[in-house]
Amino acid sequence: MKYEALGMIEVTGFLGAIEAADTALKAANVELLQAEVISGGLTTVQVVGDVGAVQAAVEAAVSVTEKLGCLVGSHVIPRMDAATAEMVFSAIAKQAVAEPVENVVKQAENSIVKEVKESLKKEIQEVIEESLEQELAQMKVVDLRKLAYQMELTSLSKKEIKFANKKALIDAIQAEKERNDK
Repeated sequence: MKYEALGMIEVTGFLGAIEAADTALKAANVELLQAEVISGGLTTVQVVGDVGAVQAAVEAAVSVTEKLGCLVGSHVIPRMDAATAEMVFSAIAKQAVAEPVENVVKQAENSIVKEVKESLKKEIQEVIEESLEQELAQMKVVDLRKLAYQMELTSLSKKEIKFANKKALIDAIQAEKERNDK
């Protein structure tokens, strides 16, 4: 479809923008170019198509948005100049390219942050495990047995705990701690 005309309907609020776009697209054979949100709650709905269709679409949208009380203004540019068309369509093309690039950058940043968090978690876990191992190594066998009884280890029975050496008790306590952490 060759775009011979640009129709613009400026409204206040989201409801007005949706209603203007819907009415314009249903009223004539036009395409929605964009709905540009401007500060202060203003939105400009832009439609393109041949001159007659754009005029009919804009008139229909104006009628509906006036009833809603949200119409700010409207305008049709018939037979757009090449420079005007380039300006309108290049802005749309730049926006279409910029949004995916921003999304890729955000995804990359999120991925990097996630990797850093996971790496830090692993490092912290390793430090905790090392300090636990050191703490357990400093304990007496009697105290390790008391701790093992209190933890109700699944890897050692009470009889095995009673006769286990220091290394076996430390290994069983660490294994139980890992199971509980998961």
